[in-house]
Amino acid sequence: MIPLVSIILPNYNHARYLPDRINSILGQTFQNFELIILDDCSTDNSRDVIEQYRNHPKVTHIVYNEQNGGTSYKQWEKGIAYAKGELIWIAESDDLADVHFLEYLTPHFKEPKIVLAFSGIQFFIDKIHTKPIMKEIDIRYNGIDFIRDRLLWGNGICNASMVLFRKDNYFCVDTNLWSKMKLVGDWMLWTNITSQGDVVEQPAKLDYCRRHDTNVTGRFRKLGYDFIEGVKVLNFGKRVCNNRFDCKKVYYKWYDNYILWSKECTYKTKYKIIKTILCSDFYLGYFFCCKLIRRKIKQILCLQKSQ
Repeated sequence: MIPLVSIILPNYNHARYLPDRINSILGQTFQNFELIILDDCSTDNSRDVIEQYRNHPKVTHIVYNEQNGGTSYKQWEKGIAYAKGELIWIAESDDLADVHFLEYLTPHFKEPKIVLAFSGIQFFIDKIHTKPIMKEIDIRYNGIDFIRDRLLWGNGICNASMVLFRKDNYFCVDTNLWSKMKLVGDWMLWTNITSQGDVVEQPAKLDYCRRHDTNVTGRFRKLGYDFIEGVKVLNFGKRVCNNRFDCKKVYYKWYDNYILWSKECTYKTKYKIIKTILCSDFYLGYFFCCKLIRRKIKQILCLQKSQ
């Protein structure tokens, strides 16, 4: 029987998290799935942990890379190539899921117009004390409206583990647009998929996202990839929206994100961000420059007053 859901579990050096993660998948109340485990040349004892599941009936593939691929997006692409299911769940190896995750999200795909569904999210650092989660009222969006409201100013679907999407719609996306990115490939992928149909949000917090110091997001964020790569997502989103969006809202959110996330960036990285934005989206770049100049003038005036 072809499984309805193919679960891709890409792993790199998360041996200590793998047992809980895999068990949170195998313990789902919805059981019509296959599990594909990929390891990106881990240097810890991940292989020993993974091999414990070699003969589990739900595990259809275990694949070990001979050398590290550099980004998790390449692993996503490889895993989906093995997938037999109609739906895809990228289950990040350091996260966890409520047992009802698949049960609450899969029914929406009975309707062909639904291309992607996602749950609410809760963050944790070490241990999470789960409690029974009740299903909440689903929210349905037209895909283009969702891009305008949630994906033009940032990644409104902030964790891959909270998402279920239709494989046929994934294959309509040019992998060169997202798989070679360092940080925002998921944001680009969601924007492409949601442009093809409708989206459903289940607000219940069914995805548990672990925060820890080995997460690569912080490293790439310090290098400015939120903006250097993100402006490509913005331009794609603007095209599919026919440039009909709330410019003031979107540009202000981009600027606010820059002020928040660029605090740990070097001056060289900040210069690269502004230069990239100016070359890629002149109007956003002009907006940035005006706001930054005003901000600097205000700081100088405040400094003069204090003296």
